[in-house]
Amino acid sequence: MRGLDGPEQPMNETSNEQPSVAARMRLLIGDQGKLIVATGFLVTLSALAEVVTLALIAQIAATLVKVNNTHVRLSVLHIHAPTKTLILVAFVIAIARLLLLQVPQTLLPARVMANVWARLRMNLFEAFGSASWELQSREREGKLQEIMTNQAGQATQGLGSFLSLINSTLTFAVMLISAFVLNLFAAVIVVALAAVMLATLRPLRRLGRRRARALSRAQVNYAATVAESIRIAEETHVFGVGASLRSRMDKRVATSRRLMFQTQLLGRIGSNVSETFVYLLLVCGLLILNATGDKHVASLGAVVLILVRASSSAQNIQGAYQSLIQAMPFVELVQETQRRYEESRLGEGIQPLPHVTSLAFSGVGYAYRAGRPVLSDIHFNVNEGEVVGIIGPSGAGKSTLVQLLLRLRAPSEGSYLVNGISAPEIAIEDWRRQVTYVPQEPRLLHASVAENIRFFREIDDEAVQRAG
Repeated sequence: MRGLDGPEQPMNETSNEQPSVAARMRLLIGDQGKLIVATGFLVTLSALAEVVTLALIAQIAATLVKVNNTHVRLSVLHIHAPTKTLILVAFVIAIARLLLLQVPQTLLPARVMANVWARLRMNLFEAFGSASWELQSREREGKLQEIMTNQAGQATQGLGSFLSLINSTLTFAVMLISAFVLNLFAAVIVVALAAVMLATLRPLRRLGRRRARALSRAQVNYAATVAESIRIAEETHVFGVGASLRSRMDKRVATSRRLMFQTQLLGRIGSNVSETFVYLLLVCGLLILNATGDKHVASLGAVVLILVRASSSAQNIQGAYQSLIQAMPFVELVQETQRRYEESRLGEGIQPLPHVTSLAFSGVGYAYRAGRPVLSDIHFNVNEGEVVGIIGPSGAGKSTLVQLLLRLRAPSEGSYLVNGISAPEIAIEDWRRQVTYVPQEPRLLHASVAENIRFFREIDDEAVQRAG
C-alpha cells in the first residue's frame, strides 16, 4: 500500500507455469482467426502464382538464349506456344497476383493488427476498472499507462511478426515443394542450408528474448519515474532536488538505451547472417548449373530462381521468429497484467440494499503483510442517524478503516455487516448508490465544472446546478 497506512506490496508479474508461445498467440489473436486463415489461403495462392511466373521467366530466358522457338517445357508439363505469348502470360499472372492476391493479403493482416491493438487496450482498461481497489492502489504510478501504450503496441508488433512468420512459412513450403518437383537434388541443398541457418541463429534468438524481457521491465520503470516526477513537481521546486531527480531519470534512460541497442543489434545480426545464407544458396545453384551443362539449363534455372526465392522466405522466417521471440516479454506482461486485474475482482453479491440502517464490525482485522496487522479485533455498531468520528496518529489505521467501510478492501479476519447482512453478499451497485465520501486529495477531471460534479454519473442539469 502506498500513501495510506502500509508499505507498497510487491506483485508477482507472472506465474510459475508459463503458457507456451503458441498459447500466448492464440489468446492474443482472439476472434481474428478467420481473417488469419483467409490471409494464409491468399498467401498460398500468391506463392503458387509466383512459382509459375518464375518458371516461365526461366524457361523463356533459356529459350531466347538458344533460339526463338515455340516449345517450352515446365518439368512434366509441356507447353507449345509462341515465346511472345508466354511472355504476355507471365506478365498477366504477375499483375493478377498483385491485384487479386497481394493487395488483399496485405490489407487483412493490417486489419487484424488494428483490431487486436484496440482490443488489448480496452480489455486492459476494463480489467483495471473492475479490479479490486486493493490491487489498484498497489500499482506503480505510470505502469498502466505504459502497459496500455508502449507494451500493448509492442505486443501488437509481436502479432505482426507472428503473421509474417505464418505467411513466410507458407511461401517457403510452396516454393520448396515446387523445387522438389522440378529438381530433387537442388531442393535437398536448400533444406540443408535452411536447417544450418536456423541452428546457427538459435543462440541469438535466446539472447534476444532475454534482452527484450529486460527492456520491457526497464520501460515500465521509466514510465513510473516519469509519472512520479509529474506528481512531485511542486515538492521538487520547493526542496531544490531537480538535479537528483534528473540523475535518477538519466539512469532510467541509460538502462533503456543500452537494452534497446542490444535488442536491435541482435536482430540485425540475425538478418545479416540470414542474407549470407541466401547468397550461399545462389552460389550452390550456379555450381549445379555449371555441373549439369546445357541439357537441363532451363528447368534448373527455374529451380534456382525458386530456391533463391525460398531462401528469401527462409530469411523472412528467421527474422519474423527473432522479432516474435523478442516481442514475447511484452505479450506476457500485457496478458499477465490483465489476468491479475481480472483475478482480483471482489464478489459483487446479489442481496438488494434499498436503505442502510446499520453498519457493524465484528472482530475485524486487516494486514498488508502476513503477521503485521494494521487493524485487529475491531468491534463497533453504528445505527442510522448516528455521527461517528475517528481520531488517531498518522499510521494508526484510520484510512484503512475507512477503506474497509467503503468495501474498497476486504477484512483479513472478522465480519463486516450491513443491516445485519455480510457486506460481500450485498449487490455492489445498490451499495454504491447508498454511499458517498470526501476523499483525502481533490481529484479534478480535465473537463467543465459540471462534468466534474457529475463525475461520469447520470445527473441532470438541475441537480448539477443545485450542487454547484
